[in-house]
Amino acid sequence: MTEERSSSYFAYGTLLGKAAMQDYCPSAEPVDVARYPGHRLEFRQYSDDPARCGCHVGRSDDDLYGVVYALSDADMARLDEASGVGKGWFRRIPISVTTLDGRRLETTTYELVDPGAAQWPSADYVGLVRAGAQSAGLPDAYREQLLRFLDERPS
Repeated sequence: MTEERSSSYFAYGTLLGKAAMQDYCPSAEPVDVARYPGHRLEFRQYSDDPARCGCHVGRSDDDLYGVVYALSDADMARLDEASGVGKGWFRRIPISVTTLDGRRLETTTYELVDPGAAQWPSADYVGLVRAGAQSAGLPDAYREQLLRFLDERPS
């Protein structure tokens, strides 16, 4: 028996790729690629550990592209836990995104509760974003822009 997919999530960073998303949420299935206007991907420090860094939806004049996934409520709860919602690190927020063919979708995503300084995460973390960007079906221009941004990572 498969779980009913009644939750949705806009993945814009490490969970862009289907395989990475299904590692946390086995029921997750991509619905569509979409644009979240007025936002961009940022890497920010959070928690009381100065080495802890994660993806954040920063306000900007840019558009953030990602993948909307349908998933079960149980998997959404697991993703909340894995993201540190209960620890106060991230919060899940409702957002409106627009698909490439112009449909509006109501979904959710995560943002940091108290984003710290801009900071680069580990090479493995950046690698998850890179792999997802290459497999998610993002618009070519955005994918190239995102990969250039990821290439700026200091060695």
